[in-house]
Amino acid sequence: MFLIEMKQTGCPVGVMKRDWNKWVKAANLAMGSHWHENFKRKHFTDDGAREYGYTPRKGQRKTPGSKSYRRSYWGRKVAKLAKQGRRALPLVLTGDSRRQAMSQKKVVATSKLCRVKINAPGLNRRAKGSKVNMREEMTTVTRKEFRALWKVHAEVIRRAMNATRASKVSNVSSISAKRAA
Repeated sequence: MFLIEMKQTGCPVGVMKRDWNKWVKAANLAMGSHWHENFKRKHFTDDGAREYGYTPRKGQRKTPGSKSYRRSYWGRKVAKLAKQGRRALPLVLTGDSRRQAMSQKKVVATSKLCRVKINAPGLNRRAKGSKVNMREEMTTVTRKEFRALWKVHAEVIRRAMNATRASKVSNVSSISAKRAA
């Protein structure tokens, strides 16, 4: 599960609290959907592993071909996938967790937070004493991504506020036109 929580006090002047909460909820939903569509896939790539700072797996830093490398997790993974004509990717051994994570898009939003649910039980497993935390690796967000998510959030709220202002202005002009007639 991936969680973005924002702390905010009050709403802008001239905006009703229920309208503000509705807009923020819509913005949070858009933000979670944007993460699903644009950033989730990157977690299963070599570039993503470097960018998010994944913990190196056992044997990943060893010399390929050495006995300790062949017996390590990484060496066994590379050998197994090479026989199948594939290459080793981060967070992927059989591909089940990646398929499960990529197949579903569950975003729960409130006016306080956005929760992205990733139903991939394999990413929650952790060997006793291991430094590798696949769940944390999967849900890491870089500063660049955070800024992009924040832009999506701000844009949804800006559009909602502009739409409300436009409707209030048109309603006021139609009311005053009726009174004048």
